[in-house]
Amino acid sequence: MNGSPASTNEVLVDGLTALNQAQGVGFIPTVEATGELRVQTTTFDAQYGWTLGGVTNMVTRGGTNDFHGAVWEYFQNTHLDANNFNGNYTRTPRTTSHINTYGGTITGPIIKNKLFFAYTYEDLRQVVPDPFVTSVPTVLQKTGDFSHTFSSPGQLQTIYNPFSTVNVGGTLVRTAFLGNVIPTALLDPVA
Repeated sequence: MNGSPASTNEVLVDGLTALNQAQGVGFIPTVEATGELRVQTTTFDAQYGWTLGGVTNMVTRGGTNDFHGAVWEYFQNTHLDANNFNGNYTRTPRTTSHINTYGGTITGPIIKNKLFFAYTYEDLRQVVPDPFVTSVPTVLQKTGDFSHTFSSPGQLQTIYNPFSTVNVGGTLVRTAFLGNVIPTALLDPVA
């Protein structure tokens, strides 16, 4: 907030910091337990003088003099989600995605007009496949030999020497490694 690093922001729940030592938010009340949410990004009161960024201030709901309760579920489902642009363009069907956030809350009196309680519960169940496609170097590539590295159309992928770059008529040109093999003297032993 305010162009400041995340470590300079503050998150308060009922006036107490909700940040942990790793500068992440360690506690966030459920939606039903949140009575007020205020985000302040400029000109704070003196009580927030220790922060350079912004202040997110949450106030939780208290108990009530009568019993009240609520249950809820927020969900995303494959049958309700639209396909993304690339999926439509390539005629790839939607991937399976199920996200269910559900919970409940109950409030009431312990001693009428004097002492109250509030309890809330929330859980998240998520089934979202994470398709991950990558490539890892072959044994030959680890030694600098790219003589058997081909692109998908079957053409040899040429490896150029980055230290041979010269400007030829406004165009940067590099020399390819002989035999598509990087000399061992140019290989970093740490890499």
